[in-house]
Amino acid sequence: MIGFEEQSSSMAAFPPALVDKYLDTEIQASEPEVRDTAAVILSLNMSEESFKTIASLGAMGGVSKAAQKQVMSVRKYWTVHVTRPSKYSREQMLEKVGRFPEIDPNIDEAEDEAPDNSVYATFTATDLSALAEGRRQMIEGGSNESVEGYPEISRILLNLINVPDLYKGCRTP
Repeated sequence: MIGFEEQSSSMAAFPPALVDKYLDTEIQASEPEVRDTAAVILSLNMSEESFKTIASLGAMGGVSKAAQKQVMSVRKYWTVHVTRPSKYSREQMLEKVGRFPEIDPNIDEAEDEAPDNSVYATFTATDLSALAEGRRQMIEGGSNESVEGYPEISRILLNLINVPDLYKGCRTP
């Protein structure tokens, strides 16, 4: 298996289902660094299957403390405060996400929370795949903005998972 830095950037460009498929066996590998990398990448993938796989690790005795910390940061539920009505509609936000890695020039940096809140207020579980695909497209952009945008979209994706408390059986309170 390739190093963490190389793998994390290359795996981010794969569709989430493909990441789940490839890492499902790697999480059981005999090499500790392979298990750690697989656990971290699965936690970043944030698909339902990823949550099921990392939840199946139980006490996670097979991965390092650093990998456990990353995995638990994603598995932990927290309340996301949502303001309604939102500034942007679901359709407007789906359009913005569909244009990633292009950043919307009409969004004023001073209102940074309005688009995030609009996602939380208008998206449903069925929109997770659109946001995950937008995040995948973001990393393919290759620009500094794209690389910086990937963790931001990951944060939004995780918050969106937290709003309706999706994958409850695979997460911790």
